[in-house]
Amino acid sequence: MNKYAKIVLLSTLGEPKTLVDISTTWFQNKGRLYQPAIMNEIKKAVQQKILIQEGKFYSANIPKLLEIVFKDINMGEQNKLSQEYKQELSHFYTILGDYTKKCYLNFEIIKALTGLDQGKAEETDLKLLIQLPFLLRIIEYKDKDLANVIIQVMGLEEYVKLVEKLEIQHYHILKVNKKIDEWVESFDSLSKTLLKMQKKGLTIFKKNVEAVKMLGG
Repeated sequence: MNKYAKIVLLSTLGEPKTLVDISTTWFQNKGRLYQPAIMNEIKKAVQQKILIQEGKFYSANIPKLLEIVFKDINMGEQNKLSQEYKQELSHFYTILGDYTKKCYLNFEIIKALTGLDQGKAEETDLKLLIQLPFLLRIIEYKDKDLANVIIQVMGLEEYVKLVEKLEIQHYHILKVNKKIDEWVESFDSLSKTLLKMQKKGLTIFKKNVEAVKMLGG
């Protein structure tokens, strides 16, 4: 994906935004994303259904994004546990999306991970981004002290604090929709499924841990 289209994608994972808002935030220039060559790349992402356009607003197509991410995750397609994991991950970000997108894909999260650096945005691993909450939970399951060290070394303190803040801030969404138990069970199930996959030696866990290490590079 083109760098500029990816910036639009990252900026709209949690909620729709206009190109003016995105351009001003990332480039301090309202018209940067309207340059013909850049607009062509954004339009291409819309045609590929990676981005959804509604008037002046753009938003990330989460189901399509998950579809692309799944194709890029090598877990052994015939493995029942792998298929279960993909289904659970899809459920987490779609059925529970009103809450989970605001907590784990919020633009504040993107700013914390990229520092609004265009290069870091381009290099952001989407597979890691959507799985990071569960990866950190697994590490904490295994060794809380080690988890704290990893969070500090990888510079993820702000990310962790933001996630905790956003979970509380948007808790009312789960309460109103009567999905508190469903979210808890889904989060816990995803974390445990990833842990089972590690024990079975599936490649995803090792790759994800390596990606977490690279995040602090």
